[in-house]
Amino acid sequence: MKIPVVEHCCCGFLSNREGSLLIAILNLLGYCSSLAMNAADLGGGRFNRPDFHDYVSEKTYTCLLVSILVIFLVFIVFDCLLIHGVRKWKRKLMIPWLCLEFVALVAGLILFLVSFVAFTVLLVSQMNGVLLTVVIVMAVGFFILYSVGVHFFLVVYSYYKELENLEQSGGDEYVQRKQGNVPAGSIPFQARTSEA
Repeated sequence: MKIPVVEHCCCGFLSNREGSLLIAILNLLGYCSSLAMNAADLGGGRFNRPDFHDYVSEKTYTCLLVSILVIFLVFIVFDCLLIHGVRKWKRKLMIPWLCLEFVALVAGLILFLVSFVAFTVLLVSQMNGVLLTVVIVMAVGFFILYSVGVHFFLVVYSYYKELENLEQSGGDEYVQRKQGNVPAGSIPFQARTSEA
């Protein structure tokens, strides 16, 4: 099965390169803020969360938060690799992000399907109008967020393929960009000063 590629990001407003960089930066900001919130929650313990107080022991709650912190750190590292790969025209640095995002999309789809089936069985057995509303809102919200996630994946993958095509063709543009000989104004998001 061949993965489709897109021509532009955000309805044509950004190139795939700019879109990939924007996606990585937004993901990085989101994961850093989530990491900070979970670290603060870990410092406060489960007693700051009365909804968990009766159901989860302190040890289990701490292990859960540490696991989430490690997951966020992995996402942060892979987002940093994506940013560096986009900025420096190194497509191999984009591979970890693409793999992790693909796994997250597949896991999200599986989790949604299991939840949807469970809620549907519960809905059929209880015939509850509120539960029907929850199932509908959950399904619509999932499809909107999942579509955005798939689009983000396709934008980064498309830029990865663009770099692969440039690398294989060995074109002058690719060689100049790798050597840093392209005028600074012609490449968006490239540093305009020489690197030390």
